[in-house]
Amino acid sequence: MYYKDFAEEYGYCSTSINTRINTNYRISSIYRKFSNPNFEAWGWETLLWNDDNIEKQYNVLYGLESVVELHTKVSNQMINERL
Repeated sequence: MYYKDFAEEYGYCSTSINTRINTNYRISSIYRKFSNPNFEAWGWETLLWNDDNIEKQYNVLYGLESVVELHTKVSNQMINERL
């Protein structure tokens, strides 16, 4: 069973990816359903956190490979900026 099917059947989502960049920053993505009366899609919502505050929200991604690439890119950029 695909995770999307499982989440739809049981009505929730618990898949997430979290990358700790340093003591203050982390990037997190959660796989969830986006919907309104005319639209429904599943995708990865990604946020950059500074402690408990959202610093940036990224465009929704639809592939796991894209999420991993985004986490890697943001982590590397932030690490290089602080060197």
